[in-house]
Amino acid sequence: MGVYFSETGCPDLSEINTSYYSQGYGVCSNGVQSHATGVALILQAAAPYAQIYGFDDHDYPNPDTVSPAIDIGSQSWSYTATGNYDVYAMLMDDYIYEYRVTNFVAAGNKKTSQETFNVKSPGIA
Repeated sequence: MGVYFSETGCPDLSEINTSYYSQGYGVCSNGVQSHATGVALILQAAAPYAQIYGFDDHDYPNPDTVSPAIDIGSQSWSYTATGNYDVYAMLMDDYIYEYRVTNFVAAGNKKTSQETFNVKSPGIA
């Protein structure tokens, strides 16, 4: 089973199981980031034998270009501060419909106390 995540930055390879990890497109233009490392560790703990593909930036990869093919996507980013359906939710819907990849998106994912914590785009897709 293949699982992908999209983050700004890449995980620290010294902290994850590299036997089950591939850097999507082989590129890490935003450098090593602690959040990407945390996401990779969580996914590997949840599915220790799944091949994890990390994509540096918010990307929707073609699931059939890797082996094993991607079945699940994990996103922990948010674009809008409201629960409105917008272009980002539409893009995720289109990706899900075209490739049949189940995607999970963190709801809210904000740290400041001034923001409301509701499901945001693209999580409402």
